[in-house]
Amino acid sequence: MLQTEFTHQVDRLKSSFGEKNYPAERIKILWDELRHQDAAWMNKVVTRLIGESRFPPLLPEFRDALAIQRERGWNTEKQQMARSASEAFRMWESGECGMPSQTIRNRVLGLVSDEDWAAFVSVVKNIS
Repeated sequence: MLQTEFTHQVDRLKSSFGEKNYPAERIKILWDELRHQDAAWMNKVVTRLIGESRFPPLLPEFRDALAIQRERGWNTEKQQMARSASEAFRMWESGECGMPSQTIRNRVLGLVSDEDWAAFVSVVKNIS
């Protein structure tokens, strides 16, 4: 977020909760904590805080909002990983992954002898 975007949001907070509640030192602390956030996120959070807060929102309220944002991001990432893993397992089971993965799969199932496995591992080591 740009400094001007942050300043606009601070002006919104000042107009709702009073100029005296956001002295320069407090604004600096908020900027240090929030400057790496997206401007759209900041706008959304300030709008929510103006609508829901009885008292001037301070650093802990912004940190709580950040924690919620991170949790949502992690949940989204976990869902994407689960979909990717599901697709990989589907490909694995269908045999679409080719000979290397088929050999590993067969080894897990006990269908590849120790001698064949050693040869396979040797080939893979030479490739990389």
